[in-house]
Amino acid sequence: MSAGKIAVLLTAAALLVALFSLRTCSDRDRRETMAGADSIQPETWIRISDFDELLRECQDSTFDWLFLSAVAYVESKYDTAVQSGAGAFGLMQMMPSTYRQMLREMDIDTCLISTELNVTAAVRYMHYLDRQFSFIDMPERLNYILGSYNAGTGHVFDAMRLARRDGINRYRWSAIVPVIQSLSEDSVYSDTLCRNGQFMGAETVLYVRKVQHKYNQYRSQDLMYRATQRLGESLNYYRDGQAEIRPLEIVE
Repeated sequence: MSAGKIAVLLTAAALLVALFSLRTCSDRDRRETMAGADSIQPETWIRISDFDELLRECQDSTFDWLFLSAVAYVESKYDTAVQSGAGAFGLMQMMPSTYRQMLREMDIDTCLISTELNVTAAVRYMHYLDRQFSFIDMPERLNYILGSYNAGTGHVFDAMRLARRDGINRYRWSAIVPVIQSLSEDSVYSDTLCRNGQFMGAETVLYVRKVQHKYNQYRSQDLMYRATQRLGESLNYYRDGQAEIRPLEIVE
């Protein structure tokens, strides 16, 4: 083999070794960069109120903390000292009788009052309402739960009985809204199917709409926040003017 060919082969080999070394160092540096980025974790959750941590502790697979936050906002505007004319109190505006009943079921002293117990009792009550309407599929069922949280189950069931008689889909909230609103009329609430008397349903219909609107708003904001965080993590891979962008993964 000529000296020229040997020189070319040695040069090619040297280049391959150099490229391999450069890639190895680059991979090691990237891993170190990733480890450093992981050691400084950004906030995982969007901030909504001073009660975010409490609401996250009380959330479950049925009622997430964003839903609980939406209820708290509409009920009290996050004011734990507010009390309604009917006597509802606290962050979640629990009626005293319902509050005590929920605490009894959990074997908790009914004389205790705290924001944590107010939320705990509210979530337990929501699960009671969830069972009452278990024959309605989610997420439609949330409307019935909210309507009953605001007004009790009696008037909602009155509207559902009237809807059934009149051929209205009683399993769809938007379909029974006009029926609920009509319960304020003597000709309607005096019907034998109405077992709970007159009801000013417009307020409850508005309540459900407000909570759902707030819930959707919070979910959109949270989704955007977490997407931004994921994008920020991906951009941390910039190295020497080159970027390795991981696919953006959004988990709902």
